[in-house]
Amino acid sequence: MLEEMKEKTAEEKEKLKQLSGKEKLQYFRDYYLLYVVIIVVALSIIIFLTVHFLNPPKQPDCYIALLDCEASDDDKEKSEEQIETYSNGQITYAMVDSTFDMSEDGLNKLQVYVSNNRIDVLVMDRELFEVLSGYGYFADLQDILTDDLYYQYKDKMISVSGYKETDNISFEDKETGQGAVRPYGIAMSEYELLPDTNLKEPVFAVAANTRHLENAILILQNTIK
Repeated sequence: MLEEMKEKTAEEKEKLKQLSGKEKLQYFRDYYLLYVVIIVVALSIIIFLTVHFLNPPKQPDCYIALLDCEASDDDKEKSEEQIETYSNGQITYAMVDSTFDMSEDGLNKLQVYVSNNRIDVLVMDRELFEVLSGYGYFADLQDILTDDLYYQYKDKMISVSGYKETDNISFEDKETGQGAVRPYGIAMSEYELLPDTNLKEPVFAVAANTRHLENAILILQNTIK
């Protein structure tokens, strides 16, 4: 078997010697090009997966969702830079996202992001805030704030009905907003770190499932005095 392979290899070499340059190129295309392409593609995939696994994309440690808001890219970028600067290293990657259009697919995106704990802070108009509070998207401010902070912002807090977590309640039954009235938002009168928006009655809220509660509270303290 080994001898046959050696003889075949020798024959291939001899055949190649007799071919012209153009014929050798065509020979390579006919017999080897496909294998080379497959090997290159396979190696590229392996390298990409290895690099992606060893260096996963950096995730924001403060994600701010502007719901039904108009904010320019320049204003959002400036806001992100200010947040990172004011945090003194506590927040290294802030993201301000204004692509939550409730007239299109903004609600679906919001549901996915909140359920996956991707959002930390939300800003929206009061009317929308009162609707969304019934879906259980916002944290109870009295539960997450220290006593000092709670009383500092108490006069600006907005208390509304939350989501009643019982087995027989679902969104399909339209029974959201049947929970206890709790302080889920704070009225905003200034935008210290956040971009100016077109909201008439802006409300600041913290996401119920935030992964970065300390950062969300830091944004609150530096946005609403």
